[in-house]
Amino acid sequence: MDYNQDMAEENGLSERERDILRLVATGASNKEIAQTLVISPNTVKVHLRNIFAKIGVVSRTEATLYALRVGLIESPAATPITPEELQPAPEDAISLPAEENAALPWTRRLRWAGLITLTLVAIFAMVVFGGRALGLPLFLTPTPLNPVMASTASQPLNRWEILTALPQPLDYAAATVYETNLYLIAGRVDSTPSGAVYSYDTVAQKWSTLAAKPTPVSEVQAALLGEMIYVPGGLTADGKSSAVVERFDPRSNTWKNAAPLPAPRSAYALTSLEGKLYLFGGWDGQEYRNDLFIYDPAEDRWTQGSSMPYPAGDLAAVSSNGKIYLLGGTSDGTTPLDKVLAYYPQRDLDDEDPWETHTAIPQARYASAATALGDLIFLFGGSAGSDNSNLPGVQYRPQREEWSVLDDPLQSIGIGAAAVGLENYIYVFGPGITFQRYQAIYTITIPVIKK
Repeated sequence: MDYNQDMAEENGLSERERDILRLVATGASNKEIAQTLVISPNTVKVHLRNIFAKIGVVSRTEATLYALRVGLIESPAATPITPEELQPAPEDAISLPAEENAALPWTRRLRWAGLITLTLVAIFAMVVFGGRALGLPLFLTPTPLNPVMASTASQPLNRWEILTALPQPLDYAAATVYETNLYLIAGRVDSTPSGAVYSYDTVAQKWSTLAAKPTPVSEVQAALLGEMIYVPGGLTADGKSSAVVERFDPRSNTWKNAAPLPAPRSAYALTSLEGKLYLFGGWDGQEYRNDLFIYDPAEDRWTQGSSMPYPAGDLAAVSSNGKIYLLGGTSDGTTPLDKVLAYYPQRDLDDEDPWETHTAIPQARYASAATALGDLIFLFGGSAGSDNSNLPGVQYRPQREEWSVLDDPLQSIGIGAAAVGLENYIYVFGPGITFQRYQAIYTITIPVIKK
């Protein structure tokens, strides 16, 4: 097995996913990839989402850089120029007619287009990013935060933008992403659990109302598996935690039931990783739990993983680089936690201890909104317990065990907000009708100048 395959398989990439990644690096569109591999464009989209999650990137440019770095593709080498080649062409030199040039086989044109693309990407990586191999940051990040005191350094860039308000005031709702649309599901309206479902088109920048969730709930979360959005449990109108699991098909705008949870849960943490759902902790109607439930859609079945080291609810979960991070929460409903845990699914399968403790959150909190983009984890809002003043947004870089403070949002983010990441942005919903986004990544386009 060669080095390239070793590196790709280390990130869990299948042979088909490596083929798709190679084609992405040539600049091929989803349609072109589908035609080359004789699969559907929708299948390509699903594969790309899985590839991006496995290698920890959020754009095609980053994916191309990854492919270059691990050797799945090669950067075009420079050809030495001999002194003879520097001599001017003789006056009677014959140039290729425009018609013949236009008639070059499409494969040669595609190959040259690929080489030009790779060259530009390589230059882009060296000039803008400095290359991950040099240890320079891929993101424009704030100054590292003192573990105790929040940074007061001003930010030169205005990263926040206010978007069209939510259709109605919501908190403790579930949020996720499918293609270029954001989905906001259920939650609490005027202290009552809701079944409302809204979609925000990030291209058209407008809201749409979709088919309501059959079971209205609050204190709930959602995650995407394949092309289905799963919403487990939640708190019902009678104040009880539910075990009902419902899944939404965004293509047909329909709901169906999935296998119920092993036990009722609300105020849990939920994320997806490598084709499975992971549900941590939560409230069972009597107390906060430390259970881990794992859902396999192929079998439509929940199993139990290794329990968390402590019970917690209103915590956040994000997946990044093959592991799951749990942030904050509360074990008694009033006292916030500053704990950060990492869960390794493969270690759990190998009967090893799957839990690791990481650098604590600078300010303990629960009922906050969290998401990840690339190698970075973002945490917004939440409650600090008795002091419910606005908590600063923070960013965590696991590789450096480093927390940073973010510049203040244009609209305050309190308790029960939701957040998702898409392309270069973090979208933050609520609480209330507030809706805004934070630009986490800046990209630079290098134009091709034609003479």
